[in-house]
Amino acid sequence: MDEIKRELKERGIPIDSRSNGPAIIVYKLAGGKRPKRAESTKEWSIHHIYNGKFPFREGGKILHAVKEGKHFTQSAGLVAIHPIAEALADGCLGANPSRGLIMTLTWFSAKR
Repeated sequence: MDEIKRELKERGIPIDSRSNGPAIIVYKLAGGKRPKRAESTKEWSIHHIYNGKFPFREGGKILHAVKEGKHFTQSAGLVAIHPIAEALADGCLGANPSRGLIMTLTWFSAKR
């Protein structure tokens, strides 16, 4: 544990004890970047790709990194997500955020 703390200190990565803190730490430790949000001191959120949703095959099983501790800090399954994409993923466009995202992206591409 002391070795990990020493490496974090050398790289300027603060220990983060919030619920998603360990995931943020390993994301940064693996070289991931978290851009600043516009007109804010906050950075882009870190999300687990494997969230137990959207299996490859209907009815299939998919990893839920938050519930499976060995995968919670697996940096390969972490992404920094743009605030607009995060709002879409949270379902601000209705009960089906995936459909809302597709509709939004279709609208943007039609405007080009």
